[in-house]
Amino acid sequence: DKKDLFGKSDPIVEIAKAQEGGGFTVVYRSQPVMKTLSPRWAGFDISAQKLCSGDWDRSLKFSVWDWNRSGSHDFIGSCTTTLRDICPERGGQVFSLDLINLEMKKKKKKYTNSGKINFNIVKATSIHSFVDFINGGCQINLVCAIDFTASNGKPHLPSSLHYNDPYRDNEYVQAIKSVASVLAPYDSDQLIPVFGFGGRLPPDGHVSHCFPLNFNYERPEVYGVQGIL
Repeated sequence: DKKDLFGKSDPIVEIAKAQEGGGFTVVYRSQPVMKTLSPRWAGFDISAQKLCSGDWDRSLKFSVWDWNRSGSHDFIGSCTTTLRDICPERGGQVFSLDLINLEMKKKKKKYTNSGKINFNIVKATSIHSFVDFINGGCQINLVCAIDFTASNGKPHLPSSLHYNDPYRDNEYVQAIKSVASVLAPYDSDQLIPVFGFGGRLPPDGHVSHCFPLNFNYERPEVYGVQGIL
């Protein structure tokens, strides 16, 4: 519909998803396309979770407004559909819908619509999770490296990150337990190479920036998380 002076509009489109308790919540709002009655809005990416709470059959309302700088936009019309209906990859066959303005429909006997909205490209792309990769046979090889640089402080002092407190774990032990205990179960052989860097090595005290903590350069692996500790 024409909303602005000289017969042109600045259309924006809003997408809102239906809520279980009734009503709709806006999940996307486009930028306006200025001075046109045939807008082509820019493409965008949105997750199915945000768009429809992961429910392909949840009602989606597409509302078109004439944008105004004041923020008081003029309603043009809306339509309702579902993600499944507009996505050809899921069997959808809805490519165009009438935009209906009920107030306008009441006033005009021969009212048909306030325009149409066309769904030119709707694609669904799967984003695999960490668990999906594991279930698909992905193998993880855990490698651990520990900082021995002087910034950690002298290990015999309680202020050092390497200090062995008999009553509680130091920060390095806490970090290794937290991270390695999650990843290690996905390492099929449980053999974990463990390296240090920035430490002074015997017998001459030279600084090495990569050395196996078991000092076996051919087999730097230890078994499991407890082997690291």
